[in-house]
Amino acid sequence: MKCMKETGLTPKQEKKLNILLQIIQQQSNLFLKQEPLLVKIPFETLKESSINKAEVRYFIHYLNENIGIIKPETLWINILNGTIAKYGDEIVSQVDQEIDPLSGVSLEDEEDSFILNIYNWKLFYKKAESFLGFKKESDIKQLEFLEDKNETKGITVYVNKEYGNPLKFNRGLYWKKIYELAKEAEVHYDKGFFDYFNSNQNNPLYGKGGFKLTQVLQKNGDYVVPNIKINLITQKKITQQPKFA
Repeated sequence: MKCMKETGLTPKQEKKLNILLQIIQQQSNLFLKQEPLLVKIPFETLKESSINKAEVRYFIHYLNENIGIIKPETLWINILNGTIAKYGDEIVSQVDQEIDPLSGVSLEDEEDSFILNIYNWKLFYKKAESFLGFKKESDIKQLEFLEDKNETKGITVYVNKEYGNPLKFNRGLYWKKIYELAKEAEVHYDKGFFDYFNSNQNNPLYGKGGFKLTQVLQKNGDYVVPNIKINLITQKKITQQPKFA
């Protein structure tokens, strides 16, 4: 998450920009893979990561100006808010007298989200990482919670089978719930819980653990189920792993 190059940004801005790129990366997985890529970034998700709207506009302008042009008079990222209208039966964006149809967008989306058009997202992200010198972080692929039959101790979790690097957390409300998910394979949907693990950069799993924001949960009707492998693991099984054998 740390920036190694001189970018003209403060350390706090560098951290927020890195978080914003992770949020865009995460949200990009929710939409059709098309070119340009259309992505919606909920204001609530930004607020949870302490990023305000003015900062988003500044960071996107900063990136468009600093990582090189994709082609003349074309920006890597366009913010479509303020350009969206209904044209016949379609929702469209009108920029510089060009009208482009938008799929999966409603007029109401502007009220609670940034609507972004991103050209060649993978190349853009690679160039942004290179320019900014971000330290690469890992996606979360698996969460294993140390079994606690009495469920009275703090939560211990092993991420991506890193058995030599246990992460420990207080047994707060949301941590109790994800432990229950590991045990029962589903829990009743709760928006705060869902967002805390999917999109809240302040969750110590990301800040303390140094992992990328990852969609570890998914909604299934009135329930939340794992979007990655989430399970319990016994102390005996931990000690049987190669590192401890």
